[in-house]
Amino acid sequence: MRSQADCDKTSAYLGLCRGNLTEVAATNPQRRRALDLLKVRRMLRLKDFIAECICPETLARLVREEAVIRPARGLYQLADAPTDASHVLAEIPLQIEAEEASLSGAFG
Repeated sequence: MRSQADCDKTSAYLGLCRGNLTEVAATNPQRRRALDLLKVRRMLRLKDFIAECICPETLARLVREEAVIRPARGLYQLADAPTDASHVLAEIPLQIEAEEASLSGAFG
């Protein structure tokens, strides 16, 4: 897990670079880190990305660019990730946890 200081440095860097979005997209450390995490872990929840100081907007951009897909609310995987039976079974607990969090927020 990254420290708050690391997150602040990344946010400050991105704030300075917002003028040239095409250059930022190619050099964005959050984007690279998000893709690297997905290559290793195959599927992650939004809270996993936030714990790594990767903001939701970075994920939204990756989804818009079709580099990442959302198989369910709050779950992300690479668009070209293979889908087999073990992958589907691994997705179930993540979906249940995401739904429980959604319901607890609605009734909490």
